[in-house]
Formats: sequence, structure tokens, C-alpha cells
Amino acid sequence: MEKWGITLRLLALESSLEANDDLHIARLLLLLSALGRDSSPGSGGLVRIAKLDFFLRYPACLERALNRLGVDGSRVVTLDFEQNSVESQMAPFRYGPWDLRYRRWANLLIARGLIRLEHQGPSDALAMTPLGETTASRLSSLPQFKALNTRAMFLKRHLSLNGTALTRLVYFVFPEISSLLLEEAAGR
Repeated sequence: MEKWGITLRLLALESSLEANDDLHIARLLLLLSALGRDSSPGSGGLVRIAKLDFFLRYPACLERALNRLGVDGSRVVTLDFEQNSVESQMAPFRYGPWDLRYRRWANLLIARGLIRLEHQGPSDALAMTPLGETTASRLSSLPQFKALNTRAMFLKRHLSLNGTALTRLVYFVFPEISSLLLEEAAGR
């Protein structure tokens, strides 16, 4: 009976962490900071960020994508619980890279003065503010965010693709996502 109590407490904890906006905001801030460390001020639009964040959140999916691209995915910095969790294995089926909460998280980042929108061509791009850079730098130095920050830099180095290329990659690596989306659109 104690085993079920522990399992229920762990599930409740995981659920509360998934609902914690601050953890998602911290992760996105690290991703935006890593992406912005080049000559361009913006990191891309929200859809592109959502696709990259999918790989940041789920390193098992990142490893699978890199292996399909011919890059050694075993070099991805992954913590044991991230690689072996049920959540990680089910990520493409539950979420895919299209989580509807990204607009909320982007608005929270903007409201806190951590990012701003910059008009770049036909769409807006997300760009770090000085406060956002300082905050991301502080987060990256915390032990609990080191692996995530290293993975964000790895993403920048190996998956710095535009939104269209990222979409193609997702469907190439996870063809099951496109079939699930078709079933959903058909009302099944």
C-alpha cells in the first residue's frame, strides 16, 4: 500500500511542476539566451521557439532527432530521470511541439521585462532584454539549470534551423505525430 502512496505523491508533484509557469519561463529564457548568442538580435518567432523547446524539454526526443540527422545524439546532456521517465517516452504523443501555453509564457516573459518583440520581416521575433540576459546568466550558473543550459547551447549548435525545417524534421523523426494530427482533424 505504501508503494501506491509514493507513486501518487510523485504523480502529484510532476503535475504541479508541469503547471508551474516559472519553471517553463526559466527554461525558455535559457533557450532564448542560447539562441541569441550570435550576431542576430532575435531568436525567431514563437512557433520556432516552441519547436526548439520541444527538443529542450524532452532530451530523448532530441537524441532521436540528432541520430536521424547523423549527429551523435548520445552527446546530449541528459539527466537519468529525463531519459527514462514515462513522460519523456510519451512526449511526442501527448504534446508534440505545439503546446498552446507558449503564448502565455511569452506574454509573462514580456510582462516581466525579460524579452521583447521585434518586428523582423513578416512576423515578430522574440529578443532578450538586458534584464533577461542577466536573469538567464544567473539561472545558467545554478546547479539545477546547468544541464538544461548546456542542452540549450547544444541545440543552438546542432538544430539552428528555421521553422519550416524544424517542422519537416519533427515529421521526419516522429511520423506518428502527423498521423495523430490527421486523426484529430478528422474528429476521431
